[in-house]
Amino acid sequence: MGFNFRKSISLGKFFKINLSKSGIGFSFGVPGFRITKTANGKLKKTISVPGTGLSYTDDIGKKETKSKEKAKKSTKSTAKSKKKTEGIYCQNCGEKVAKTAKFCKNCGTELNTGDKN
Repeated sequence: MGFNFRKSISLGKFFKINLSKSGIGFSFGVPGFRITKTANGKLKKTISVPGTGLSYTDDIGKKETKSKEKAKKSTKSTAKSKKKTEGIYCQNCGEKVAKTAKFCKNCGTELNTGDKN
């Protein structure tokens, strides 16, 4: 187990400064609902039932940054384009098929082999 440190300083009825080993954060709210900016810069909302010790806390804001989403999409599209050029694939479902196959074994679609018979 590690050591923890936390101190909350109330500045009026609605505002608190929170000190922890991570740094300084602050929170604003009323009994039952509070918005917090943590020392790490995250925003959180807390809903509670005053006097019971029961509460629910959730992060506010974006779950992923747009640059991370773009990186994931470009990686997926690059993988798809490589996959399509390495063999023959069903035009209906995208399943890889044997070069001599007439039908897709996955979906049953007749394959366009380019033969003019």
